[in-house]
Amino acid sequence: MQPSRTHGSCRSTTRRWAPLVAVAMVVVFGASCGGDEDAAPTTTAAPTTTAAPTTTAAPTTTAAPTTTAAPTTTAAPTTTAAPATTTAPTTTIAHEPFEAAPADWAWGGVEARFDPGKVFEDMEWGGFLISSGWTPGEEVWVIPCKASYDDFDLANCDYEDRKPKIIDDDGFVPNYYFGPQDVRMFWGAKGWGHGNCILYSNRGPDGEFWSGDEKEVVLCDSGTGEPPARPEAPDMAAPREYDFSATDEFMQGFVDQRGLNGATVIVVDRDDGIVHRANFGEFGPGRISLLGNISETFSVGILMSLYDDGLLDIDAPISDAVSWGTGMPDVTVAQLLSHSSGMLGGPASSWYAPYQCANSYTDSLQECGEEIVNTPDDDADLVPPDTEFRWPATGADAQVAGAIAEAVSGKSWAELVDETWVRPCGMDTLAYKNPWNEFTLDPVTWGYLSEFAGDPSTLSTTDNPSIQGGAYATADDLAALVLMHLRNGMCGDQQVLSAEAIDLMTEDRIARVYDGTNVDFFGNAWGFGMGWTTNRATGWTGNGGIWASGITIDRDAGFGAVVLLEATFQESQALGSSEVFSDSVRDAVMAARG
Repeated sequence: MQPSRTHGSCRSTTRRWAPLVAVAMVVVFGASCGGDEDAAPTTTAAPTTTAAPTTTAAPTTTAAPTTTAAPTTTAAPTTTAAPATTTAPTTTIAHEPFEAAPADWAWGGVEARFDPGKVFEDMEWGGFLISSGWTPGEEVWVIPCKASYDDFDLANCDYEDRKPKIIDDDGFVPNYYFGPQDVRMFWGAKGWGHGNCILYSNRGPDGEFWSGDEKEVVLCDSGTGEPPARPEAPDMAAPREYDFSATDEFMQGFVDQRGLNGATVIVVDRDDGIVHRANFGEFGPGRISLLGNISETFSVGILMSLYDDGLLDIDAPISDAVSWGTGMPDVTVAQLLSHSSGMLGGPASSWYAPYQCANSYTDSLQECGEEIVNTPDDDADLVPPDTEFRWPATGADAQVAGAIAEAVSGKSWAELVDETWVRPCGMDTLAYKNPWNEFTLDPVTWGYLSEFAGDPSTLSTTDNPSIQGGAYATADDLAALVLMHLRNGMCGDQQVLSAEAIDLMTEDRIARVYDGTNVDFFGNAWGFGMGWTTNRATGWTGNGGIWASGITIDRDAGFGAVVLLEATFQESQALGSSEVFSDSVRDAVMAARG
């Protein structure tokens, strides 16, 4: 039994190779896999880089963070000291560069300044908003308010357009550049208007704005008035103290033993947010990395957002959504997203000609989706949907799903990324391109595409982004994604996905629907939902990347972790099969909870 086909166009282009973006079917930190002897040395060689990793515990209250004990490695990660209380400047606002918020408009030892100068190449508009004195790793909201110091009122703050930011290791809100539209909206023409303010707030332990228990600062472009009275801070329990020294010791040893250029580790807690971050080697805050097949989790979230909005029925035939879907009349979006559509998968699909457009940055997403669905050249290799787990290494099934998302929404993939993730979750770096025929992949090691060098401009602009493996982002973007899943679809107080969507993504769909199994290249058996792999022995859910990066969540226990690496598939397997790392994370979280 094979789906009927209608003949579509097949373009011939020169392509050097097809990516193995889907081979890393490994749950990072999967504790049941064994094999940790190689990945967890008992002694640690001296690091191969000169930059010592920094480790930051990030409590969610205004109390100074507890520093993490240095791991017992040769090159111990240096803990970040609790930020000193900063006395806010006492100057009143005048129209000069680096305007500072007055001292009586800042609470909790933080400050904010605005430099309205010429800050971007030859453009005359824009400016940097800079706020300091925060706890590294905590989440802070940047909220525009239409007011001045003379008439400031919280009722005039636009909470719907707030921007969540993760504090860097120096206690700063990342320099926040306003594009021309933002400048006109909040600061007037050429970046300097009248009657506009910005409220920075970490919301405090009670999770509420302006309740007296949070660090806050108000920065306005005009006025000299007195600040409104804040409520008295409520009594709150002492923050939890986390000790991830064992996690850092393991990761330092992993980086050193394997000669890697570095790593970033972030641990998040459903209630406390980011509770730990450590950078190793040359990695630091804001580093941009290609994600490979971890892109899939972001991509599935976009499809599920359309499902939540009623624009897409993931269990209906794709022909209900797009006219060209008649080439696969029995296939649904849920089957595409769970690699159960019947398309060819596994090693044989890596350089499979009928699916090669998925790796071409010169095509369009609509053309590629239609071509994959309607080509007759794969008919002999198809099986009925929901009968076998088959992951096309080119990401062909995801490419079809992405094309459907564009069609039903009437928006480009870039626009969908922006409205689903970038704006509500503050993922300012996250974007997609199609690197697979621009850079050179080592077919033996499947090593990281180092030509990217953390610079998105090295990749061509494309209308055919790789939905399966073309995203790039920072570790903080991944941490926001993990935390959103732990909070049932919430980014801050914005509902990005429904709890039902999160359930569908993280369940073991292939077991429920057709008793399927996801067997990786090493013979390990896993479950799979949509964008997430399931460790059936431990219950952990994760996505292990081709280049050893990984994300994992324990929804029942309410915590998760991010590892950002730029390595090879061999390191991905070694880290993914290590009990030492996963146990160290779990032990630290449970110990902090008492």
